[in-house]
This record gives sequence, C-alpha cells and structure tokens, in this order.
Amino acid sequence: MAGAMARVETQAQPPAPRPASTVQQLMQAILFPNANVIFATESDDPAAVRRDAKPSASTNPLTGLYGGWQAVENSSLALLESADLLNLRGRTCANGALVPVDESQWKAAVETMREAVRASGAAARARSQQQISEANGQLADSCSGCHRIYRRAQNHCSR
Repeated sequence: MAGAMARVETQAQPPAPRPASTVQQLMQAILFPNANVIFATESDDPAAVRRDAKPSASTNPLTGLYGGWQAVENSSLALLESADLLNLRGRTCANGALVPVDESQWKAAVETMREAVRASGAAARARSQQQISEANGQLADSCSGCHRIYRRAQNHCSR
C-alpha cells in the first residue's frame, strides 16, 4: 500500500513550468527599465519629480501613481525578484542556448546584482541620493560585469 501511495505522489507532481521569456526578453521587459528608474535618481531627486496629470495612466514609474522614491524602491524590488527569474532552469538565451544557471560565474553575477539592488532599495527607503549614487555604482558594475562575460561573441549567450 505504501509503495502504491508513493508512486501516485510521484506521478501527481507536474513538471516545472518552462520560463515564458528568453534572458534577453527578461532584460528588456524587467531589468533594463527598472534599472533605468534607479539610475535616473542619481541626477534627478525622485521627491522633486512632478507626477503626471493622470498618474494612474502614466507609463513613467517616477511620475506615476507610485512615483518618486516609491518607484525607486519598487524598481529595486522588481530587480531583486528578477534575480530568481534569471536562475530559473529551462530559460534560454536569445540564440536558443540554455542559460548557464549552474556556472559559478553566472551564480556570482546574479548574486552581485542581488546585493546591488538590496543597496538601492535601502537607499530608496532612506530617501538618500548620496546612498543611491553609491548603490548605482554597484548596480552598474554588476550589469557590466555580467555583460562582459555573457554578451561576448564567443559566448554561448550571444547571437
């Protein structure tokens, strides 16, 4: 009886869902726009950014309903959550190759991004442009460090 129950439980587990986007699409849809919100705060004080006349319809997070520093914190959260999305098995690069989620360099690059966006989130909660400037340096370094490895022509994630 116990053997039959174990077999039923094993059979009942559905396969892990396949990611809906390539890593390039994930970058374009989530990482790039949210990183830009954070990077914009270095030159523009989010508290001083005027809201759109119709903030609930705004396509600019900084001028929308949850604008200003809240947008910066939200963008940091989106990037933090995206670290897990970057590590999903089965995601492919734009060229169809699997994202190398088990490579130590990939793991380190994702963890470096995770640390950088934690710093930007803390800076947003502190409403500190000085802190966000420091966090932006970390975030820019994490982006360029990963791109240096995985966007090279000889790399399997390049087109």
